[in-house]
Amino acid sequence: MVKRTDSPHRWELIEPHLKPEDHTALDIGSASGFFTAKLADRGMFAIGLEVRNDRVESAVRSWGTRPGLAFMRWSLEPENIAWLPEVDVVLLLTVYHHWCNTFGRPEAEEMLRELGRKTNRLIFEPPGRHDAKFPAVCDSPISADEGIDEYYTSLILRIFDDQVDVTYLGEAEYPSSRYRTDPLFLIDCRAYGSR
Repeated sequence: MVKRTDSPHRWELIEPHLKPEDHTALDIGSASGFFTAKLADRGMFAIGLEVRNDRVESAVRSWGTRPGLAFMRWSLEPENIAWLPEVDVVLLLTVYHHWCNTFGRPEAEEMLRELGRKTNRLIFEPPGRHDAKFPAVCDSPISADEGIDEYYTSLILRIFDDQVDVTYLGEAEYPSSRYRTDPLFLIDCRAYGSR
């Protein structure tokens, strides 16, 4: 497994979009715990959810235990995603393609919609154009002249029935690859769902 070295840059793209009134956050697929710890450093109650126990243990070793910071092992699935609590912010960074591969695109899209019902803002990082995982999340081919930001904005709006606002935050270069970049999006879900 390649360790992400671009997390500080990704955080620079994310942090300006967090608001003083944000008090709670879920980091789904928290891996090393970097983003969960950064959210807690801002005074938020932040929980990192991770499917792999070794990553949870590593995150606790790296970031410790302190008020407002928690890591737990949990595998989100279509049957249990509705159990998540409502929070101000959800981070879903490089996880969505796993849902598409494991559960199929229709179920993964419904899981994404369920997250939209659970949060005010969703920070979403799908695979970039040159990532081998890109075809798993696509519902149509991307044209050569279409930007990745345009492509995903259209896809996100379709998934959420045009009931969200989407902001492209930028791209982060994946480690050891000058060709692969992953785009980051802010999905404002306040008008979506029942929250």
